[in-house]
Amino acid sequence: MGMWLLSECLRDWERAGRSHTVPELIAAAADVGDVPRFDATDPSLMQPGGMPARIRALAGDDPRLDDPAFLTRTILESLADAYTATLAELSALTGRRPRRLAIVGGGSNNWLLNQLTADRSGLEVTAGPAEATALGNALIQARAVGLADGDLTDLRRIVMDSSNVTTHVPTPLAAITALSNEFGADPAFVRAGGGNSSAKVDGVLWIKPSGVSMAAIGSGDLVPLRLDVLLDSLDAPDPDPSFGDPVNHIATLARTTPGRGARPWRSCSTRSSRHLRAAHPPGADQRGDVQRRRGAHHPRPVRRRRAVGRLRRSRPAARAADQEAP
Repeated sequence: MGMWLLSECLRDWERAGRSHTVPELIAAAADVGDVPRFDATDPSLMQPGGMPARIRALAGDDPRLDDPAFLTRTILESLADAYTATLAELSALTGRRPRRLAIVGGGSNNWLLNQLTADRSGLEVTAGPAEATALGNALIQARAVGLADGDLTDLRRIVMDSSNVTTHVPTPLAAITALSNEFGADPAFVRAGGGNSSAKVDGVLWIKPSGVSMAAIGSGDLVPLRLDVLLDSLDAPDPDPSFGDPVNHIATLARTTPGRGARPWRSCSTRSSRHLRAAHPPGADQRGDVQRRRGAHHPRPVRRRRAVGRLRRSRPAARAADQEAP
C-alpha cells in the first residue's frame, strides 16, 4: 500500500482547510509513541477519499487519531508491520532469509519509515535512489542510442554511483526482538512460546519477561535492568528477609523503568541469574552485545537462595569481562 495512505490523508486534510507537508508530519510523528496499528493491506484502503476515517475505524476508533502527527505515526508503524509480514512470507516460500532490504522511489526519503522497517524486520535497510524510475528510464534510452554500455549490472552500478543511498540498521533492542520472533516462531527451537533472550546495551541488561511468547514479543516488552546494580549485588549480603524473595528484590532495585514488561519476575530467580552470567562471559563486548537463547523449554525451577549463590560464584568471570572489555 505504501505512502498512498498518507497521501490520501493529506488530500483529506487539505480539503478541510488543514495544510500539512510530509516532512513536517514525519518530524512530528518521530516524537509520538504508543500508537495503535492496523492492517495496512486491508482492501477497504484501496479507494480514494475519506482515508483518515477509514484508518481510524480499522485502528479501533482511537480519538487520538484526529491528531495528524499521531495518525502519521500509526500509518508508518502499520506499514512497517506490513513490510515485515511480507518479508516473512517470502522467506517461508523461498526458504531463504534476506540480509538486506532495498527501498527505492519517493518512499526512500521517509527516514522514519525506513528506520521502523529496519527495527521491525531486523534487517539492514538501504534507502535510495529516490528517482529510481526516472533514472532507469534515462539509462535504458541512453543505452539504446549508444551513450551507455554494459549489461543490467553495469547500468545498476551507474545508478548507485550517481545517487545518494542511506543505510538504516536495526537498534540493538529491535535486533534481539526480531531474532526472538524468528526463533520463537520455529518449533525446531522452542515449544509453546518458551525460550529466553536478552540484549546488553550501554550498561543495561534487557530481558525477555515470563508470560510473553518469543514469537510475539516486542521491544516494549523487554525488561531493563541496570548491570551495575546486579553486579554489585553479587558481593553484597543477602537482602533482609522482610523484603521477601531476594532475587525479586534485587531485580526490582535494578529496574530502570518500574512497571515495564508483563509479569517479568515469574521464575526470575533462574532467568535473571542465567542472563547475568551470559551477559558477562570473559571478553564480552560491553556495547550492543546481543545474546539469544534457543532452549526448547523453561529450565527446571530451583530454590531461589541457591540462585543467589550462583550469582555470587559468577562474579569473578563478570569482573574479568569488565576488565577485558573495550
